[in-house]
Amino acid sequence: MLEKYLSNCMIFIIRFQLFEAVARDKAQAEALINLEMMDLYDFWTQVQLNGPTDIMSSPEQVEELLDFFNSHFIQFRQKIPNVQQ
Repeated sequence: MLEKYLSNCMIFIIRFQLFEAVARDKAQAEALINLEMMDLYDFWTQVQLNGPTDIMSSPEQVEELLDFFNSHFIQFRQKIPNVQQ
């Protein structure tokens, strides 16, 4: 039973993804700052204007994060598809 639980946990852990977002204007930077303050994602770097901001997402929240980027017209890319590798 414990082995099955740990196996399921490992599957969950290894799917965290790191995204790089770039705020091109003040509104986008403020949107990212507000997102960081919500404490839903792990920001690896500080939000900056015209510079990369690295954000780690759990597998369950990836779609919401991508929707956020798109709704604010924030340029992004998947930087690390599996953080645990």
